[in-house]
Amino acid sequence: MPSIGESIAAKRHKAARYAQEQHRFTVDRIDVTMTSEHGARNITFQGGAWSCTCPFFALHETCSHVLALELILDHQARLKLADHGRE
Repeated sequence: MPSIGESIAAKRHKAARYAQEQHRFTVDRIDVTMTSEHGARNITFQGGAWSCTCPFFALHETCSHVLALELILDHQARLKLADHGRE
């Protein structure tokens, strides 16, 4: 029987393979609440598109809240990739 370390290593290898096969994944929905200077904003990703409850988004179909969340998600993904590269 493999050790827990070997089992985790095998799972990481499988995860890396899955990450290269992005067609296997569908992000159906992301819901985030962000507290801005003007109150809570609800940011949603659904059906391949972002939305936000702020008035600016209603007029321009983008806003600082959505843009900030995209930056955060991109940064988090890059950190995870860098962590996996060190192992």
